[in-house]
Amino acid sequence: MATDYRPITAWTPRTATDYAGMIRALFPRGRLWDSLLHSTVMTSLIEGLAQEPARFDAAVVNLLNEGLVETSDDTFEDWVEAADLVQLFEETDENFRQRVVLHWRSKYESNVDWLVQYIADLGYTATVEETGPAILTVHFQHVSALDYFEAGESEAGESLRDEAGIPEIEIAVRKVIQAHIEPRFTYLSAE
Repeated sequence: MATDYRPITAWTPRTATDYAGMIRALFPRGRLWDSLLHSTVMTSLIEGLAQEPARFDAAVVNLLNEGLVETSDDTFEDWVEAADLVQLFEETDENFRQRVVLHWRSKYESNVDWLVQYIADLGYTATVEETGPAILTVHFQHVSALDYFEAGESEAGESLRDEAGIPEIEIAVRKVIQAHIEPRFTYLSAE
C-alpha cells in the first residue's frame, strides 16, 4: 500500500497569551482575586507558567512530522544512522532521501506476499488483502472442523475452531505483523 506522506501543516498552536488567559480563567472570581490576578508578581508567574505549554504546543506538529522518515527534517540524520546507510558519492540528496525512505518503509509497511507464504508454511491456505490504512483482512480458505481435530486433546467430533475463529493461527499471525496493523480474519468453509 503506497501512501503519500505529507507534512502536517494544518496546525495552529496556541500562544503563551492564550495559555495565560486559560490559567487566569481557572482562578475564582471576586474582588480579592481580581486584584491579585492583576498584580505584577501574579502576572509574571502566570505568563511564566504559560510559556511551557505554548512551547510544547508549537513543537507537537514537528514531533508528528519528525516521527516519520518521509517528513523528517531535524531527525533525518538519526534515521540514516539507525539504518546504517551511507550516501554514495554520485547520489543526489533527493535520491539518497528516497533510498532511506524505501529502506524504512520496507520495515514497517505490511508485506502481503510474505504473510500469505507464512500462513501457507503453517499449513493453511489464505488470501490477504489490505482493506484500509493499517488493516489487513486474512481470508482462510477451505476450513472445516476436521482440520482442527487432534487426538488426545479433543473429544471425538469436537472442533478446535469455535465461532470466533482459530485462536492459535490468529495469535501466530498477530505475532509476526507490525504492531500498528490490525488483522481481521474470515473463514471460508469447504462444506
